Amino acid sequence: MDPHQAIGKESVVSLKAKRKARTSRRTLCCAFLVGGPIVIGVFGMVLAVISYTCVAHKCWIADRHLVSTASLGKVLTISQVASHVTPVTIPLLMGLTSYHIAEKWLKASITEGPNRPSPMQFGLLLSVLNSANIPSLFSALLYFLGFGQTQEQKNYPAPPILRRSTAFLFISLLTTYLITGSDAWLHVTSKAVIIESILPYSNHNSSLISEPLGRAINHTQCDEAQLIGWPSLSYGPSCGQITGGSAGDGVTMMPGLRTLSNSSSTHRIVFANDQTAIVVPVTIPPNVSYTAPTIGVKSSCKSVTKNCLSPNTSTGYDDYGPQSTLNIKCSKKTKFKASPGFGLAALDDKGNSADGFNVSSNPFHVGSVVTSMAYYDEDDSLFDDYVGSSGWFIHGNQGAWNIIYCDVAAVDVAYAYKSSTSEFTIMTSTPSSLLDTRAIITYEFQIYDSSDPVATVVDGVDLQTYEET
Repeated sequence: MDPHQAIGKESVVSLKAKRKARTSRRTLCCAFLVGGPIVIGVFGMVLAVISYTCVAHKCWIADRHLVSTASLGKVLTISQVASHVTPVTIPLLMGLTSYHIAEKWLKASITEGPNRPSPMQFGLLLSVLNSANIPSLFSALLYFLGFGQTQEQKNYPAPPILRRSTAFLFISLLTTYLITGSDAWLHVTSKAVIIESILPYSNHNSSLISEPLGRAINHTQCDEAQLIGWPSLSYGPSCGQITGGSAGDGVTMMPGLRTLSNSSSTHRIVFANDQTAIVVPVTIPPNVSYTAPTIGVKSSCKSVTKNCLSPNTSTGYDDYGPQSTLNIKCSKKTKFKASPGFGLAALDDKGNSADGFNVSSNPFHVGSVVTSMAYYDEDDSLFDDYVGSSGWFIHGNQGAWNIIYCDVAAVDVAYAYKSSTSEFTIMTSTPSSLLDTRAIITYEFQIYDSSDPVATVVDGVDLQTYEET
């Protein structure tokens, strides 16, 4: 053969191989253009779950659980879509990878590089690229570990394209099963819970909350009453609640009476966690927790009956008085000038009753003589005797008597309301000013009004219940 002809034929073969290599590179570029978005899309869905859970919404760890304000339904939807889409992408990605493998193979054919597989390796390579499943991955791994090979086969090294294809399949399957397992774990372990969000409240005209949540003394009304000072001396100190006029105080007193009896359309009285009676809104929207300032009253009461009974011993026995009344005279250590029929009243420094608008300090003292027929013993087996350690003393036809002495304080408080438990918790509590104290307790303690707004005779209750009434 003519040497020139041989060289020409080799040149033609080389030229065709180069053309195929260039065609393969163009095909490879197209494969990357298709496969790149698929890979980005798969990992993008994973990032979407994480971003939606912990970036677009708040998340934190509580008791070894991940808590997020994100919608549970949307999180599960995104994870389910990812778990369904990822397995479908593996055959597509392995098919696109085959173009890259072909390009490497063609280049190795020209340069006589290492990417020229043996027939057995070629079969494994086809299985990895075409089947793209666990059995094909398992067969390739067994080959790399040397199982089922002769010594001659072991001496022939695996080409890089086989190692890379196997590694890519392993990573793809591992990613798929991690995403699928995570989706199953989310569906099994996730549950919806109520998460309270604390937000600043600035617009009381919102559709959710129709009125301010805080409560306070109307200082404008108090200042005007102090300035006017008529028609009675009590008008200013009572913040305008007691007019002293001939028409009575019904108009100015009714808002207070409705509040005390919890029949107001705007206010109600509740007991906070430390038994402070506070004023709160009548209605609170559901699923709303908040903090707000308000006014309240805190009291600590005790029975001083044993310090105030004054029996007549001149007859040779303890005579506690006639059937209709009880001999009462408190000892000096109890600064309370109690007497039968003494209703609930504030006390001055000497123990006498005082109007609420005239108290001289805050805290102040309150006293009351209470009677109840609930403890009356028809067979007189407990006549002129105490009912256990309750402080009730049975005497005469009025039933049982109890003399109560309280330390009371009007307070300005900041409280927190928790919607999940409907609890009111005191955060801070400070004594109110004397002017505010008088305004708060005016209606509860009036000497001239014989009908106490707060009941003084409570049938069928013990001392503790009376203290909380």
